[in-house]
Amino acid sequence: VAQVQSEVRARPMAEKQHLTMPSFELLTLVQDCIDYLSHHQVPMQITCEPGLQVSGVSRNLFMQVVLNLLTNSIEAMQGADKPAQIHIQGGIPGAHRGGSIRVCISDNGPGIEGSNIHLLTQAGYSTKEAHSGNGLHWVANFVLSIGGQLDCGHDAELGGARISIYLP
Repeated sequence: VAQVQSEVRARPMAEKQHLTMPSFELLTLVQDCIDYLSHHQVPMQITCEPGLQVSGVSRNLFMQVVLNLLTNSIEAMQGADKPAQIHIQGGIPGAHRGGSIRVCISDNGPGIEGSNIHLLTQAGYSTKEAHSGNGLHWVANFVLSIGGQLDCGHDAELGGARISIYLP
């Protein structure tokens, strides 16, 4: 025991290996999210570069981000008089955004009022009755904590909301 203790004390802290998060394929993660939400029976179209790897981000936490955004879209379209549509895009954006990977989720729901866009990520704000308003707040905090960007707006193609995440 004394020998082990002396060897452990003798090793400098710099020699200890840092934990690294394994990379994961974005398309597989998105498909896992869709499978998880399949009971909602909402058609979801995926356009994602195959083999696109996300690194330096917890797969479990990023899956929670995507699930939150997809659930928001599904809930926003409940009771609508038109068939629900959700598009999920994943790829490498132009250099103008500075991110290495962009994930965009858009729908044909009621959208986001322009005057409320700045409120979406504030704690406690919700456009839905009986909701905590913490989902998008958590998403925004997570994305910012990993050095990413979050962009909320109107989707011109589908007519509803569009949330884009730019990962570092």
